[in-house]
Amino acid sequence: MSCRRFLGAIALSLILASCTRYVSLKSDPAEYAKTLPADTGGTMVAYTLKEFPDADNGFYAYLPKGWETSKAKYPTIVWYAGHNGIGDSRSDPKELERLLLNGIPKLIKNGTWKPGIPFVVLMPQARWRNPPKHDGYAYATDDPNFWKAALKAFPIDETRVYLLGHSDGGGLAYWITGHYGDKSSFAASIPVAGNAFDFIPAKERKKTVDGMTKTPTWLFHGRGDNFVPIYLSVDLYNDIKKKGKRPYETRLTVFPGLGHFCCDEIFETRLDTPYEAEFDPFDRSVYEWLVQYRRVRR
Repeated sequence: MSCRRFLGAIALSLILASCTRYVSLKSDPAEYAKTLPADTGGTMVAYTLKEFPDADNGFYAYLPKGWETSKAKYPTIVWYAGHNGIGDSRSDPKELERLLLNGIPKLIKNGTWKPGIPFVVLMPQARWRNPPKHDGYAYATDDPNFWKAALKAFPIDETRVYLLGHSDGGGLAYWITGHYGDKSSFAASIPVAGNAFDFIPAKERKKTVDGMTKTPTWLFHGRGDNFVPIYLSVDLYNDIKKKGKRPYETRLTVFPGLGHFCCDEIFETRLDTPYEAEFDPFDRSVYEWLVQYRRVRR
């Protein structure tokens, strides 16, 4: 596979805001949570191009309960799924159900997603641009007007938008934060079992590593991953750590007893999950870790 098959997804107008440069500022997540309505659940809504024409494919949006009558702007997770989430949902909402196999979308479907903080979650689906050849992904977010329309339609706090993904989605997170560096407006990133092989070509590795230091990042991987070898995350983590003084933290948590599909433990905040002491501990909610960061223009 070639990296270029995936790069259509980088037409994300939210992160390509001219030459604007951003910094992530850190604050007390508990104090920030007090400014939000209570987390009482929410509703997941399916969008095809019929309901949301400013998209290049379908997507799910999870919206906190009561958002229509609240004046609050909510922290927002953008979740990119792995290869098993691919489907053409431009007109068929049933195709979106492929997204429900793993990660935060699965937990929302099962009613077990309880972050304790009310989030908006956008779950863009990838489709093949040329299905017979499987030579490129097109994401819902590829349409240049997507983010402009999303910011009008949904109660998104533009300073607290977070980039999360699993497998190919984790690789996409590497590419976005690595390629755009401080031009990315994502406040923090969590790649899980990220596919660095396809999304970080050797000739772009130095640029990607340099760029990733400009965004707080917490990597996760299962030691028993038979799809994306763990050394891809470990090598990337070590390369970033070699950069010496960096503006933000980069963490890597490794689960010795888990494999490729380790999202339930992370996103249900199962803090009793064993982790390898050689790397960073799984010692806090990823949601609290995320919301301590906000992204502002320099």
